Amino acid sequence: MKRKRKPKKGKKGEKAPTTTPGRVQRLVDWMIRHADKKSNLPSDRLFHFFQTQILTISANLGLLGDMNTLTVAGDGTPIVTSVYTRSKSTCNCRAQGLADCNHSRIYSQPDCNAGWDSAREKYFNGYHLYMISASDSHYDLPLYPRLQTASRHDAVSLVVSSVEFKQRFTLGTVDKMLLDSAHDSVPICPIGLEMHSNGHEHLRHRNKWRCPLSCGKRCSCTTPCSNAKYGRTY
Repeated sequence: MKRKRKPKKGKKGEKAPTTTPGRVQRLVDWMIRHADKKSNLPSDRLFHFFQTQILTISANLGLLGDMNTLTVAGDGTPIVTSVYTRSKSTCNCRAQGLADCNHSRIYSQPDCNAGWDSAREKYFNGYHLYMISASDSHYDLPLYPRLQTASRHDAVSLVVSSVEFKQRFTLGTVDKMLLDSAHDSVPICPIGLEMHSNGHEHLRHRNKWRCPLSCGKRCSCTTPCSNAKYGRTY
């Protein structure tokens, strides 16, 4: 395995950018074509136990919300496993005094790599835990925890985890999903239209959005969801 490189770090208070433009859209298109083809995962048996013995009881107690119209949230968090990437060389270049070596290395945690922690503004080695949780629950109970590589962007983890979750979750139907700005997503209004970009708020490190039908002098929406002059804003 070749030496792993660190991903690009994000600006202060922001997530690291995706490595290639358009990658998320290509992944979504691919997932749509292959959504019905379930691939077995090493964690499937563990999730089966989690769903049958824990989630089922939580659902029966009403702790997850309305199971027919579930509202879930998706977000990622860094999991640090070591200070440095654990690897061993496969050559004797260092013994020969060659510091610049491009030979392959053996990694004790081959599914780990380096990621950017935007909250602490530093690199870390380990995993990226992407969690789909029940947002209608007063306890934010987890529904589908999934370990991804540390360098994986939230938007990519969302696509992968949501498809896996859809293929495995059998207790209810997801109606809405809440995401933060790190997912590079465009908010959708109650009637299904994409919100319009309304600039960036630098102090809070977030993009702003406004109603697409209230961008002129009058709101052309027949069922406005807000009495504000500029309509619904985010």
